[in-house]
Amino acid sequence: MTQEPKEQNTAKTQPTASGPGRYEFMSVLRLLSLMGVVYYHTLVTLYLQGIRQKDTIEAMYANVNMNFPAIGVGLFLMLSGGGLMMSSKKKADFSVKNFYKGRFMRILIPFYISYILYSIYLFLIGFEFPVYFESLTGVKPSPLCFIFTLLGMDGYLSIFNIPTFTLMLGEWFLGCLIPMYIVFPLLRKCIMKNRNLTLIIATIYYIIALATYKYMPWAEVPSYNNFTIKIYDFILGMFLVEVMDRIPKWTAAIGVALLGFYLLYPAKLPIDMTPSIVILSVGTFFIFLALEGLFKKMPHFMKVVNVLSAYSYTYFLFHHIVIGQACIYANKHGDLSSNKNLLLLFLAQILITSAVAVLVKVLSDLVYKAMKKAPKKVS
Repeated sequence: MTQEPKEQNTAKTQPTASGPGRYEFMSVLRLLSLMGVVYYHTLVTLYLQGIRQKDTIEAMYANVNMNFPAIGVGLFLMLSGGGLMMSSKKKADFSVKNFYKGRFMRILIPFYISYILYSIYLFLIGFEFPVYFESLTGVKPSPLCFIFTLLGMDGYLSIFNIPTFTLMLGEWFLGCLIPMYIVFPLLRKCIMKNRNLTLIIATIYYIIALATYKYMPWAEVPSYNNFTIKIYDFILGMFLVEVMDRIPKWTAAIGVALLGFYLLYPAKLPIDMTPSIVILSVGTFFIFLALEGLFKKMPHFMKVVNVLSAYSYTYFLFHHIVIGQACIYANKHGDLSSNKNLLLLFLAQILITSAVAVLVKVLSDLVYKAMKKAPKKVS
C-alpha cells in the first residue's frame, strides 16, 4: 500500500471535488488501511513461521465473506487514484513529464534507499543471496532481471513466477500500483472529458475481466493481487472524488448496512471476494465521508494523523521485513505462545519499523534536495 505525498493543510480552505483543499477523512482512511495491513502481516507471519495455528488467528482478520486487510488494500488504491486526481486539478497546467518525475522522486528513491540498506543488513548477517533469489521461482535470475528492481516491479512480478531480485520491499502492492501511475495521465484525461462514460466503460471492462479471469494465463495469481483487476479500484477512486460534493450523507447508512451484513451473515454468499472488496471499500468510503465534519473539528487528532502519514510510505516498505525478522529472533529467544509476549513483539516491531521509516524518509529528503539543486543542462 503506497502513501501519496501530502499537501500542506490549510484550515481556511474549503475542499471541493474540483477545487483546492483536502478532505481529512481521506488521510484517516489511508492511515487505517496501512494499520490494517500491518496487523494482518503480523498475524500471518506468526502462522507462516509455525508460531500459531491458522485457525487461531484467521478469525482475527476475516470471516466467511470478508477479509479486512483486503478491504484496506482496496481502499488504499481508491484513495491513491482519488488523491492524485484532486492534487492534479489544483495545478493550472498539468504536465505529464512533471507528474512522472514527481512519482519517481517520491516512490522509487525511498525504494532504492530501502533496498540498499536492507541488502547491507542481509550481507552483514551472512545471507545467501544467490540461493534465495533462485528459490523464489526455481530459476536463477539473469543480471538483466535487475531492471525489474529498478522499476520497483520486482515484488509484483515475482508472484507471476518471473525471476527477479526482489527482497520483498513493498511486496506485490508497489509493483501493482506503479503501472496505475503510468496510465494515470490517460485516465485523468478520460475522467475530465466524461467521467460517467469513463466509469461505465471501466465497469464493463471490470465485469468482463472478472468473468474471464480463470481463462487467462495469469489465473494462478489471485485476482485481488492483479493489476488488470485492481485498476478498477483506482479508477473508482478518481471518479468518487469528482462527485464527492454531490454524495449525500445518508449513503453512510448504506455503508453501515453493507459492512454489518457481510460481518454477520453466517453463510457463504454467492459472490467472489474480489467484487466484495470493491463493494465494502465503497461502503467504508461513504461512512468516512459522512464523518468529514467531525474530523475537521479535531485539529489535534488530525495533526497526529498527518505526522504519521508523512512516514507511512517508508513504514510500508519495511514493515513486512521487520515483522519477519523480529518473529524469527523472538521465537528463538522467547516463548511466543504467550499473548503477553506477542503483544510485546508487536510493539517492538512497530518501534523498529518506525525508526527505519524515519531514517529512510530523512535520507530520501536529502536526495530530493540534492536533485533539485543539481544544475540543469543548457541545450
